[in-house]
Amino acid sequence: MDKYAKLSPNPFPSFKKTRCSQTEIQRIDALRAKKLFEKGAKHPIWENVMKCFYYLAPSLDSTHQISDDLHEAGVLDWFLHVIAKDEAGLKREHLHSSNYLETTDIIRDGLIGATLGFIAAVIAVGLVMLLEPFGPETPKVIYFFLIVVFTCFGAWVGGLTGIDNENKKLRRFHDDIEAGKYLILIYAGKEQEDQVREMMRSRHPEARLAAVDRHFLNPFKRVGQRRSQRADA
Repeated sequence: MDKYAKLSPNPFPSFKKTRCSQTEIQRIDALRAKKLFEKGAKHPIWENVMKCFYYLAPSLDSTHQISDDLHEAGVLDWFLHVIAKDEAGLKREHLHSSNYLETTDIIRDGLIGATLGFIAAVIAVGLVMLLEPFGPETPKVIYFFLIVVFTCFGAWVGGLTGIDNENKKLRRFHDDIEAGKYLILIYAGKEQEDQVREMMRSRHPEARLAAVDRHFLNPFKRVGQRRSQRADA
């Protein structure tokens, strides 16, 4: 008999027993997580949701040193972006600058445009069904085509509008950025959060923790502003 089959009884008869010990262990861990979740405990997946930390640094040298220290702490360039008026300085210092998704409202306005386009498509489909301009036996594909065209057109118009607008989440930092400060966006999971906070508090007291975004994937959520004025507060 397979020795791994004795690890635990199979609670799902339809599942075949596996010869891979790693797979069996993963299944057991999943069952344990399910039992904990049913008892009210938080699932480990939800405990590792990432947050975005907004730090304001006073100078380019400070920003460069912060970037180096974050890299030493295990934060990759993909999770570290800098927004500044001096884009040339960021390139010169080889600092990872932000992208259009972070600095513009292209996502937010694009979604709004797509929603408005979809609503307009539903109205248009209703008029086509009511007035029957293509005859009483209009193919269903015409309705589908109208919905796709209107929705995509709305998303396109919204995206063009959003690319010219400053990201809603960055508007509160507009004056600081125009004044020459550097906004550092650090994306960290729960396992890195304490490490990042402690490193910034001990090594870079000159940087201010301005906000924490727990819903950075949602363009409609507001950024939670910090009441404290210092990173170590």
